[in-house]
Amino acid sequence: MIVMSYLKLVKKRTCEFMKVRSMKMTDYAMYKGDRFIDLGTLTYLAEKYHKKQKTLKFLATPSAHKRSTNKSLLLYRIKD
Repeated sequence: MIVMSYLKLVKKRTCEFMKVRSMKMTDYAMYKGDRFIDLGTLTYLAEKYHKKQKTLKFLATPSAHKRSTNKSLLLYRIKD
């Protein structure tokens, strides 16, 4: 039983590590309306502004931009 839980934990951590390694470090610009707020990666912005990475990723999508108002928080992906 203990061996099975250990193997599951190792497998889970390996998958999480591979996800992190495969993700590119893309920068995002954060705006609230027309005002620039900050620039950084999703991880940095999520920690600094206490938001989930999933939420911030959604704020960078075209559908979030279409729904936005002038006071909405939005992210723009910076292309290299």
